[in-house]
Amino acid sequence: MEFNKLVLHNFGVYKGSQTIELKSKTSTENKNILLIRGKNGCGKTTLLDALQLVLFGRQAKFLSKINQPYETIVKESIHKGTLRSTGQTTAKIEVEFTASIEGTSIRYTIERNWRITNTKLEETLRVSQNNIFSKTLSKNWSDQVDQFFPSRLSLLYLFDGEQIYNYSNPKALSELLRDVLGELLGVDVIDRLNDDLLKYQQDYLKTVSTSEDKPNEISQMEILIENLEKEIQKLEIERSTVGTCKVDKKQIELGNIEKKFKKIGGDLFERKTSIENKYNLVKIEIENCEEKLRRLSSEYLPFLLVHGKLIASSKRLKLMMNNKSIEQRRNHFAERDRFILSKLLEYGVTELQMSQIERVLMEDAVYLEETSKVEKFSDFDEEVYHDIEILLTKLREDGSTNVISILRELKKKRYELVDLNIALDAIPQESEIKAVTEQRNKLINDIKNSSAELNSIEQDIIRQRRNLEVSKAKLTRLLVEWTKQKHTDQNTKRILQHTIKVKETLVKLRKRVLNEGIGEIERIATQNFCRIAHKSETYRAMQIDVSSYKFILFRTDGTSVGVEQLSSGERQLFCYALIWALRTASGRPLPIIMDTPLSRLDSTHRKNIVEQYIPNVSHQVVLLTTDEELVGAQLDLLSARISQTYNLKYDERTNSTEVLVSYAEKARVAL
Repeated sequence: MEFNKLVLHNFGVYKGSQTIELKSKTSTENKNILLIRGKNGCGKTTLLDALQLVLFGRQAKFLSKINQPYETIVKESIHKGTLRSTGQTTAKIEVEFTASIEGTSIRYTIERNWRITNTKLEETLRVSQNNIFSKTLSKNWSDQVDQFFPSRLSLLYLFDGEQIYNYSNPKALSELLRDVLGELLGVDVIDRLNDDLLKYQQDYLKTVSTSEDKPNEISQMEILIENLEKEIQKLEIERSTVGTCKVDKKQIELGNIEKKFKKIGGDLFERKTSIENKYNLVKIEIENCEEKLRRLSSEYLPFLLVHGKLIASSKRLKLMMNNKSIEQRRNHFAERDRFILSKLLEYGVTELQMSQIERVLMEDAVYLEETSKVEKFSDFDEEVYHDIEILLTKLREDGSTNVISILRELKKKRYELVDLNIALDAIPQESEIKAVTEQRNKLINDIKNSSAELNSIEQDIIRQRRNLEVSKAKLTRLLVEWTKQKHTDQNTKRILQHTIKVKETLVKLRKRVLNEGIGEIERIATQNFCRIAHKSETYRAMQIDVSSYKFILFRTDGTSVGVEQLSSGERQLFCYALIWALRTASGRPLPIIMDTPLSRLDSTHRKNIVEQYIPNVSHQVVLLTTDEELVGAQLDLLSARISQTYNLKYDERTNSTEVLVSYAEKARVAL
């Protein structure tokens, strides 16, 4: 499946008709990323919600987080300016996608229209195949949509970074796995069959028995099961209410307060002591650099001013030393030559031979005399040469290079001191941020308490679900025992015995399906996590407990660690890895839509997601990011894979957002 385009008409902040072409126009296969950028509040999340709403309607997953009726949510989503401009309140979302049915590629168009008439919301749905309206698909779309995009699995394909952060809580991650595993592996079908068989047993026994015949224990167990189901339903509603109205709402408020807190310098105030300590440390480091320069100046640093002359003098002195040696050798050779000539006369050498020998010796003497001619220092001393060489060596080792590095360090520290001084000046007084700080602290405390309340509710749900399973199993046993004692009719016994055998088979089948399916998910999730987090040398396997849905990671050294022991960033990467594994296990090649996928991640983990996850997670990836979220080196990592970039431009005067094609970005990517 591949999304082709999305059209919003008077929905959310999108006034009029705004179209986003989602399918790549390029023929290059690896350009699988569409980038949509905009500031906070300009409608990025609206696009994500719109896709869910047009596909799933009332079954859209994000609606469960909003404690309001469907009609109210849609009414509030219709752009307020439509009544003034058109005289009527209408909105429309349209999505076009291509899917392959039995080897044939078909283009589907889903249009969901809304109109408010006398405060009443009217909704119409049109589904077309290759631009031909299909009455059957339009009427039964809620049943047919799962054929293309299962609503229960939508949170694996349509999600935001905040969702990932929330799933980094191991308990929430376990709930996610529990929610989608049934759909992925077909376990939910087995569970429904089990419940249906139990209901069949109860209904059948009602037909062959009177109410007076039924043992009191069975009646009480049936009432208990009914009460447990009602209690679980009540707790699930309470969980949704607490999660939406207390946790999610407070987190949004906290996000706004954090921005305000930062704007007035609250983060600087919190780091006041750290900034002051750093300021004092940098001052000391500057003083140390200056002291080093003073020490060098008082020693041999001034000689750098005559460094060239010192080198020239060293060369001249070295030449003089060589010439002095040559002169000494010349005098020695002259004495030697006179001795040789006198001896040759004694040996009776002829005059001609003597003349030739004298000429050779004379040429040698002339050469030595010429090479020893050089300007001489009047007070030349060899120790002077050695002193100059020592000085030059010192200057080479600790002189200019050391001075330059010290000067660079000094310049860097002085700039740092200026920045710290600016930060100190910007630190507000405690009285200036007191009100915002108190509000911020209250929200943090409220979120902490609400999260604890939410956790308590989740634990109650888990406990009651277990009680329900135990109670249903006990009711089955009671029904079997009662049938054996009360009913002698062979047909009744045979029917109930068959249902019992089927239930036992279903229990075994459920366990086998879970174990086999979980094994594959464990393997893929381990590979994904090691790939995203660059931990292949650290972890070798992962295990999921199918009874508690808890996760254990096994290190290469044989030790193990729970997911809750990972750092916050690593837990988010683990969430990405698990969701990726669940998508792979589903066997459905569906597009991925991610809203602010890098939120709450540090630079290292952002790089891992950008480099390893986003380009490889699907054949079609739509990224909804802020204008500051994906920039610089991280944007460069994806640039070769980006097919098109859109910018969302919000106009405060009209409270509307316009979708603009970023041609400059497109040209840069093409290069």
